[in-house]
Amino acid sequence: MNGRRTVQWLVILGAFAALACGRSGIEVLPWGTAQIQVQLKLPLQYASYDFTWAGTNLGDGTTMPGGLESSATASQLNARGGFHALPVSPPLYPGTWQFGIKVLGDGQLVLATTCNQQIYWDRQAILKFTEGGTGCVCLFGCSPP
Repeated sequence: MNGRRTVQWLVILGAFAALACGRSGIEVLPWGTAQIQVQLKLPLQYASYDFTWAGTNLGDGTTMPGGLESSATASQLNARGGFHALPVSPPLYPGTWQFGIKVLGDGQLVLATTCNQQIYWDRQAILKFTEGGTGCVCLFGCSPP
């Protein structure tokens, strides 16, 4: 289930809970999400690649350990021109987050960098990291709602 759908269900369940407790009105949950994308240089040098990410809210220190998010073979990545999109993050509280990405090719470090990005409620930020680059480029969801 994607992050946006999870938030929608939590809003619905929260509304039912509020009604059961005698409260009126629906309160919007203050969450956003992020999707990490990676562009590797062609030709690829390794047979398989592992992608991990993590995030830290710079305001309150909340961490979101991404762990091993996904793996891909060189043939899969070649078919996508070296592009790989990781799954959408779990819900993230609004604020400035530092996202880090690490890519290993057959156990060898291919890419490791971080970038800071503002996360807004009810928005998905799409962040693109590029092999050989530093930081990231925000492709979508980087402006206030």
